[in-house]
Amino acid sequence: MSHQEKQRIFDEYAKTLNDFDRKIFESFLSSIAIGKKTIREHVFVACDLLQAEQQKRIYETTEIDRLFSNNKEIKASIINPENLIK
Repeated sequence: MSHQEKQRIFDEYAKTLNDFDRKIFESFLSSIAIGKKTIREHVFVACDLLQAEQQKRIYETTEIDRLFSNNKEIKASIINPENLIK
């Protein structure tokens, strides 16, 4: 999932908040002195970690590694670093 897709999902979620929830969320942000950008960065990092874990589990549960001799190459192709936010 690209950074733009994650940004779009985050923005769509923010639009679903009603005014009361939005004010509580903004109050929370200001009370802990963390900007929205920082929270987005943390959310995206968490998404990347979850995605990497899911890809590892997919790799571990597939039988494709039994068909090929070079498991490291297969694992490297499944865990795609291009999906990480840089």
